[in-house]
Amino acid sequence: MNLIQTVLLISVVGGVVLFGGNYLLSGKQGRGNTPAVKPLVENIQRPSTSEDGPATASQSQKNTVILTAEGFSPKVLTIKAWETVTWNNNLGETATVNSDAHPAHTKYPPLNLGQFSAGQTLSLLFDQPGTYGYHNHLNPSQKGQIIVE
Repeated sequence: MNLIQTVLLISVVGGVVLFGGNYLLSGKQGRGNTPAVKPLVENIQRPSTSEDGPATASQSQKNTVILTAEGFSPKVLTIKAWETVTWNNNLGETATVNSDAHPAHTKYPPLNLGQFSAGQTLSLLFDQPGTYGYHNHLNPSQKGQIIVE
């Protein structure tokens, strides 16, 4: 075997090893270097029980707070743990949802949802029982309260 044949043979063997290794590492899916790994958990949800059942459209509507020029409505909303509250901004201008106390917003930091423009919504899943006060930071006289049982 001459030098050219040796170099050619090494190149072919090297290419086969590289491409074959890539094929094996890619999970035989032909996706380059991306391993064929699926996430173990795609969406964590609280399992429903016979007592509470799955969330329904009426539950979602019942857990909606509307912000208008008159303030948050309802001002006090009582829900169960693991339910989501949605705030709709019908004020006609940018507003916020922030936890009490104004201006520090330190009583329940997950409730510091920030700004939302007119027509937009914000949502928060409440997983712990308690009473959570909030307000519109841009107009602190607009206040509300979520009671989680």
